[in-house]
Amino acid sequence: MPAILLHQNMRKFAGEWSRRPERVRAYLGQPPPQARRPRSWRGVIPAPRSFGFPGIAAGLGGAGGGPRTVAIAGFTELTNEPGARAAVERLARALMGVAPSRVELFNCGITMVSRRRAGRRPILVQAPEYLALAIAPGVELLALGRVPLQGDLAAATTECEGQPFACPWRLRQPPLASAEYRFVCYAVVELSRGAEPIAVGFVHNTFTLASRQVTSGRLPTILGRIRNNPVETPSVVYVGGDFNVAPPAPPRPNARFPLWPYSDEIGPATPLPFPGGAGAGTTAGGNTYDWWVADRPPVGAPPVASISTLTFDGREGLMSDHVAILLTLP
Repeated sequence: MPAILLHQNMRKFAGEWSRRPERVRAYLGQPPPQARRPRSWRGVIPAPRSFGFPGIAAGLGGAGGGPRTVAIAGFTELTNEPGARAAVERLARALMGVAPSRVELFNCGITMVSRRRAGRRPILVQAPEYLALAIAPGVELLALGRVPLQGDLAAATTECEGQPFACPWRLRQPPLASAEYRFVCYAVVELSRGAEPIAVGFVHNTFTLASRQVTSGRLPTILGRIRNNPVETPSVVYVGGDFNVAPPAPPRPNARFPLWPYSDEIGPATPLPFPGGAGAGTTAGGNTYDWWVADRPPVGAPPVASISTLTFDGREGLMSDHVAILLTLP
């Protein structure tokens, strides 16, 4: 049975601790009250559960290839740990059709945010950012880890653990971490009993700093650190997310550090349920920033990248300014 990997940038999502509970409801496919509808919802009255994560799940049906289910989902740009965890458990259940066997949260970086002050200029402050990784029942978790996008990558090999997955480092930052410090957070899993282990990582790269270009150049090293983790060696490493740079070209035959990209984007025939987003790329601005990359070429049929616009809610909507990206593994 094909397995699906999914990533969703959640756009500054606080979950159950949010002052806008209608955002959780929207991701769960529940229209907000009329008084709470933003501009992207004007004139839009979608049927309950036809959008958000229930809508994505409904579109994964078994047309021609048998049933398809989301095996691992990554949710980035979360702004707190406890409220986001509770919400992600509900969202993952809507996406997978059953309660996830595990939801693991990581502190994945430090973000600079603007805080407004009455009658005074806004100031920039550092705020932690979190990433949630949801695992479907039947998927065997072998290891959890994270690798920094900056700094000493060699030291990060110690941030990987197997059972019982206590991982005390997961919600902490390194002592000298600076603004816009980020991690790739990953799990090594068996998608079914006896299958070769694979690693699946998720990332939300920096945007405002030039380090986002540096990070893209370090991807071969980062994926190599995941592959050579001290707990379980995967047969292939997949990393997906909001890279904030365009995807790389397929590797040349003589490439020294080849990576295989998988990407899709909003096309001319792709319906946009909510207005306010550019009809191209993977973001409301029309950029192709959300994609997948692997450190091994496919054996047999290649993975298939696709997108869903059912959580894509323009710039000022209740859900995300990014599409959901999916990778179907044969």
